[in-house]
Amino acid sequence: MPIVPHPLSASVYSLLVASACALLLTGCLPYATGTTAHPVDEADGPVATTTVYAVPNGLEGIDENDQDEAVGYMGLDTEIRFGVNAQTDVGVRLPGISGVVVNVKRRFVGADTSGFAMAVMGGTGFINYGQNWYFGGTLIASGPEAATLTPYGGSRIMQTLPLSESAASDTPTVGGFFGVRIGNRQLGISPEVGLYYDEPALDISNDNPVLFIPSVTIHGRGLLDDLFP
Repeated sequence: MPIVPHPLSASVYSLLVASACALLLTGCLPYATGTTAHPVDEADGPVATTTVYAVPNGLEGIDENDQDEAVGYMGLDTEIRFGVNAQTDVGVRLPGISGVVVNVKRRFVGADTSGFAMAVMGGTGFINYGQNWYFGGTLIASGPEAATLTPYGGSRIMQTLPLSESAASDTPTVGGFFGVRIGNRQLGISPEVGLYYDEPALDISNDNPVLFIPSVTIHGRGLLDDLFP
């Protein structure tokens, strides 16, 4: 007698398959910014960050009635930022734990952390286990970091290029973000929301090209101190 799966299992299975395909074929874009316009202080040493984000309508699944439905997936990025000088820092990011992206942030408005600042950040690297080349640019504005609450926001454009036959081609992803850093440089948390226009690269992707990306970033020198006391 054949085994008939429970209707719910089909929906769960389709979500798992879609999520796996999305991660393996489209790569994990670093949607969340998780940093203000102010660079890391060189004297403070490296600063670690961990970002968890969600893409609520990022994939297309199948419900128990075999009808298409939009489903979401979760992502995890880690990063270490190093101060270079008073206006510049460098970050090494692992988007989705499946690649490595190096970015440089340069503050061009504001001389220190006591006032309003603006910065540009550009990065490049490999995602999707080396199957895609990534490059992107970000404009960031933020308030003074002397305050307990530091608002920040800006705009971002990202693009990937396939490096293998199995990798999907994609159009540029553009959008903006807004967040608030709660805490200080030693240890803080940054809830953030992003809105991006991202054309579907695969048939499994949701037809809606507008993605709403909530994220939470935990960051600070305190993270490294806890790991390496």
